[in-house]
Amino acid sequence: MWQISCPVKPERVWGGNLIYLWERNMKSLLHSRKFWLAVVALVQTVLFQFVPDFPQEVWLSINGVLAVLIAAIAYEDGSEKRATVYQIQDDPEQ
Repeated sequence: MWQISCPVKPERVWGGNLIYLWERNMKSLLHSRKFWLAVVALVQTVLFQFVPDFPQEVWLSINGVLAVLIAAIAYEDGSEKRATVYQIQDDPEQ
């Protein structure tokens, strides 16, 4: 008989316990490289807005590099999820 494993227990979701989902989503968010790069981009943009002598081209370039990094990580994550691994079994009769 086939069994399908579900990472989220239905009784917890349908029972109204959304704290479990929130904790799981927050944990994955805090472990996300894309999230932390976005936080760094936001913080450095806000900080450099208040530094009068800091050249705008430099912090815009830093934001561009961070955006490219975020896009590269997103592409890597997407490729990893699309990848399919096939296992070929040896023929025991040979």
